[in-house]
Amino acid sequence: MPPFLRCGQGISQVMLKSLTDWLLDPSGLTPHGFCLSWEPGLIWTHALADSAIGLAYFSIPLALMYFARRRPDLAHRPVFYLFSAFILLCGTTHLFAVLTLWVPAYGLEAAVKVATAIVSVATAVTLWVLMPRALLLPSQAQVQASNAALRDSEARARESEARARAKYDNTPVPLHVLDAGGVIVSASQRWLDLLGYDRDEVLGSLISRFQAPGQDHAADDLRHVLETGEALDVPRRYLRRDGTVLDVLASGRVEREDGTPRILGALVDVTARVRAEAALRESEQRARLALAAVNASGTWDWDTIADVLYADASFAQIFGLDPAYAEAGAALADVLVNVPTDSRARIQQEYDHAMRAGGDHSFVHPVVQPNGLVRWFLAQCHSTLAPDGTPQRLQGVLIDITEQRNLEEQLRQSQKMEAVGQLTGGLAHDFNNMLQGIAGSLELLKARLEQGQLASAERYIVAAQGDASRAATLTQRLLAFSRRQVLAPEAIDVNELVTSLAELIQRTVGPGIKVATAPADDLWMTMCDPNQMESALLNLCINARDAMPDGGRLTIETANVTLDRRAAADWDVMPGEYVSVSVTDTGTGMSPEVMARAFDPFFTTKPLGMGTGLGLSMIYGFAQQSGGQARIWSELGAGTTVRIYLPRQKTEARPRPMPGAEPAKPAKPTGRTVLVVDDEPTVRMLVTDVLEELGYTVIEAEDGAGGLKVLQSGQRIDLLISDIGLPGGMNGRQMTETARLTRPDLKVLFITGYAPSAVLGSGRLEPGMQVITKPFTLNALAARIKALVSEVEAA
Repeated sequence: MPPFLRCGQGISQVMLKSLTDWLLDPSGLTPHGFCLSWEPGLIWTHALADSAIGLAYFSIPLALMYFARRRPDLAHRPVFYLFSAFILLCGTTHLFAVLTLWVPAYGLEAAVKVATAIVSVATAVTLWVLMPRALLLPSQAQVQASNAALRDSEARARESEARARAKYDNTPVPLHVLDAGGVIVSASQRWLDLLGYDRDEVLGSLISRFQAPGQDHAADDLRHVLETGEALDVPRRYLRRDGTVLDVLASGRVEREDGTPRILGALVDVTARVRAEAALRESEQRARLALAAVNASGTWDWDTIADVLYADASFAQIFGLDPAYAEAGAALADVLVNVPTDSRARIQQEYDHAMRAGGDHSFVHPVVQPNGLVRWFLAQCHSTLAPDGTPQRLQGVLIDITEQRNLEEQLRQSQKMEAVGQLTGGLAHDFNNMLQGIAGSLELLKARLEQGQLASAERYIVAAQGDASRAATLTQRLLAFSRRQVLAPEAIDVNELVTSLAELIQRTVGPGIKVATAPADDLWMTMCDPNQMESALLNLCINARDAMPDGGRLTIETANVTLDRRAAADWDVMPGEYVSVSVTDTGTGMSPEVMARAFDPFFTTKPLGMGTGLGLSMIYGFAQQSGGQARIWSELGAGTTVRIYLPRQKTEARPRPMPGAEPAKPAKPTGRTVLVVDDEPTVRMLVTDVLEELGYTVIEAEDGAGGLKVLQSGQRIDLLISDIGLPGGMNGRQMTETARLTRPDLKVLFITGYAPSAVLGSGRLEPGMQVITKPFTLNALAARIKALVSEVEAA
């Protein structure tokens, strides 16, 4: 070690030893007790007091330091540590005061006092520096007020939180909150009620846990919301606790709280709507299948309150309407404009009745298509009434029955001819009897004339005329029965019609069945097609005959009936006055099951090949189309009654021309000229003789070409009498049409051995034309001629 270092070290050791001796060496010093004269009372009083003060001073800093360490939130913690050091040193000086009573360690006591002075000054300086801040500390009252305000604020916060929670729980929409990982951190009570879980079972669970099997969209939904920040509304399926599956509309949006993303979600239960939509789709599919099965052509919905008819595109196409206009609601007048004029009033009446009566209804009507063709539709509809009976809606479907109607017409003709075929044997027998009577009477008449026995001539003439009249009546009935024509309603007397059919019906059912008629007195007139009425009666009688294989009784009865509102509702007709026609047999009867289906098309109980099943259905359709109804009453073993109701017609029936009893007497020349065109010489001769008897000038032609030649000449022709079926390629109708090009006012009387429909063509004669069918009486011919000539004279 260098000498100067050893010198410095020596000096330090000397100085340290001198300081130690000064502090610890009590030599030459007197204990403090000496100053107290070693008085025990004073000595121990000082000793105990200073000891207590010192120990207390030691305890106070420990408490302050403990408090400062336990309260890291204190604003001035260093001051607490300075106070602790100051008080600790003060306590130490008191302990040295006790020591120096007996030991004169005044050096150490001085050192402690120096340290105490240093810490005291530092504490005092720090305290004065911090005094402004300390003065700012709240008082106890202020702290209490602040605490009270804090408690109020906390209470309000709790109430607000409770209200928010209540709103959250009671909101109609089930809500939940997810964290970024899809964990449920909150769920409203409605959400819990919807899925049937308790809150403890839900919180902390992944949202995917509650989705139905196969619904693995939760992760994708969360990613979409978190990455795009866009709200999400998607259909999803959730699983309830009881295992049922709910269809919901799941919504979600992201919200950020202190930078932490949260997804606020909502579930809207749409199970009922989804099921209703599925049921509606299924119903619509069934409806489409059903409509396709029945060849349905369009649907419609008539809002009777707003008087607007809503229809689909098929309906619009049928009636020639704009589909958009029909879908938005069309006026009923725009629909009916496509219905033939002669059917509109009836159809309007049927719709009005269905609307007021309520329930299910059906009726048939024609529609003129945009291309001009007429098609027939069955309207099946249902009327909805308000509780007070006010009509609200009339909804229905149109079914195209044009082909069915044509088929029914063909089958109807087939049935007519089948009935004629059944009559063939009896008719041949009857005609032979009539021809025998005519031929025999004429032969005997000739013989008596040759013998000069004129007295007995009238007897044979009357007999021949009687058989000829019977033959004519039967022929006309057969022609009317077999002809084809559209429904042509007219006012008829049903009693007269039944009476005229009685003989034909008796021949049809055979001798084993007794036919009785019970016509009502003063029977009202009715409006219907007489030919269809005849066909209906014959069909019913044939059915009755088949139901009485061992014979029985067949009764045809007519009556006047007035139906009030209740009775009309039972019959599904309008209230009012009707004519009823009943056909009753004593046959086998029907079971309730058969009776319920008797009017169904193609339903029959007859063996295969023995019936078409259309007879009763055509009768039912005829009655409804005529504004009436048909019903069946039957019981097994007790017979059957079929009753047809037809509406009363308050106009008189068209009078039938009756042949006069007396022959026409010769008349003076009239100056009128009549052209007779007929290829049958005998007929031409008879007509010519009658005309000459009436005083007319007659020109004859045997075919259409010859007749037209006369008509195109300058010869005066007041009346044309022509057969329809003429040889030479030009029939009577064609000849007349050509002649009327130059003679538009020409009066024409057609003579034909066919049904009048062969002449009518379109269904009606032009003005100035009439038709008479063979055979006819000469007096009937004369009456027709006079009527037509009188028109010429009137003009």
